[in-house]
Amino acid sequence: MVLASGAGTFISDAIGKTINDFVDWAMVIVIIMMIWYVIKFFLVAPPTQEDRDTRRERGEERGREARERRTRAGETAREKKEAADRKRLLNPVRGFVVNAERHSENASDKLRVKTNSSLNSAKSALTTAESNMRSIKRSLRAARMKFTGESRDYVNGLYEYSEAMEDYLANNIRGHLPGDILGADYDSLVSNIRKFIRRYRAMCGLLLNSIDDFIESGAKNRPATPPEVPDGGTGY
Repeated sequence: MVLASGAGTFISDAIGKTINDFVDWAMVIVIIMMIWYVIKFFLVAPPTQEDRDTRRERGEERGREARERRTRAGETAREKKEAADRKRLLNPVRGFVVNAERHSENASDKLRVKTNSSLNSAKSALTTAESNMRSIKRSLRAARMKFTGESRDYVNGLYEYSEAMEDYLANNIRGHLPGDILGADYDSLVSNIRKFIRRYRAMCGLLLNSIDDFIESGAKNRPATPPEVPDGGTGY
């Protein structure tokens, strides 16, 4: 029992000494820090009015930059949404224009060959092109209702342009196809028709370019009028 009591006393004294050492070191650290702050207080000059103004201006500048970043992010998101809406509404129109142009090109190629079979294939291709023109107008009417302001005016201009294209196809191309290859004026008719088809295809290209520009950037550049058919193909 005496041994146990002596061991307990030894451990207690050791713990007490450790605690006292820790407290001593802590007090030394606190005193050093106090001396440092006192020296700093007397040696470091307080901020001047110019320093305070500079800090305030920097804070205001950071605030402006943060607001501008938020504004730019909001504008970018809005522009992406508007571009997605334009693409969704006008992509069907674009597809029909591509189809109309391809079928008119096919008709022109068929007319190179002077056979009734090729003539009938050309007629069929142009009939399909006319069907695509009707689909273009129908899709533009539907899209026009979804736009407002200048965008709606622009789409309405596309509709008017497509009407002119439809009339051009019917009056200058489709309506002048010969019934067969036996007519004396067959060669001259086909030559003129193929020239008018080239101009019609140019109109398709101009319409496509206008739609693509509008989808990508919102540019409202209405399709231009392509050059007239070269001399020798201006009439029947």
